Amino acid sequence: MGEELIGAAVSHGRFGRGTIETVEDRYVTIAFDRDHAEKTFQYPDAFEKFIKAEDPAVSKIVKRDLQTAIAQREKEEAEMSANIRTALDRIAEVQKQAEEKKKTTRQKSRKAETDEDFV
Repeated sequence: MGEELIGAAVSHGRFGRGTIETVEDRYVTIAFDRDHAEKTFQYPDAFEKFIKAEDPAVSKIVKRDLQTAIAQREKEEAEMSANIRTALDRIAEVQKQAEEKKKTTRQKSRKAETDEDFV
């Protein structure tokens, strides 16, 4: 992923114009013209707000990758929410069982006390 972006011209609000040097493991490295500084950003996330591709074809690739990343995040969040709901349901079940056991223990204790009164 990302080989087609290498060499593409981009702009950043703070660092100015630059060129994509590498795209690896969800990171993009950009060499900026100003100060000849290289900066690394999360890819494609940084293109959501901070970086803009100058070439419409590159923008299209980035947009596709952003949509894929957003869909993946939404899927992961949905799975996490489902896991949390399952865990909360299990906790509620265990608490209910503990309360029932506590209630049963109290009832047995009271019965034992009442039985002792008759002895």
